[in-house]
Amino acid sequence: RQLSAESVAAPVSLYRPQPAVKWKSQPSRGSSGTRRFVGATPPRAATIYYSLGKNARYAELTISDIEGRELTAFEGDAKAGLHKFEWGLRRVVKGASARSRRGPTVPSGKYLVTLTVDDEDYETVLVVEDDPGN
Repeated sequence: RQLSAESVAAPVSLYRPQPAVKWKSQPSRGSSGTRRFVGATPPRAATIYYSLGKNARYAELTISDIEGRELTAFEGDAKAGLHKFEWGLRRVVKGASARSRRGPTVPSGKYLVTLTVDDEDYETVLVVEDDPGN
């Protein structure tokens, strides 16, 4: 909804993400008989979009708590165009191997998303909510 001709043409646009929900898994309740539930599984991640009007040297996404303490950082796509990034709502454990880069899930609250493109920072706020059914 934030995508426009102006935002795509801008050198850099970091779009405000929708709130992310920390969905809880429910244990299996057994057979449902002849009926079957069919539906999409909700994402277990925050989806962040940004667009670049031209190719950049580099792009990096950093997630911090609202006080600015860095939780994790990822290399972003630096090519011109619209980009989608999904963050699994986890901290990266410092010193962990590349295989075990999954850390603890973050608590609900507000987080700062910083997109750094060629030494310029762009920021927005991401809200993480608890599962409304629990």
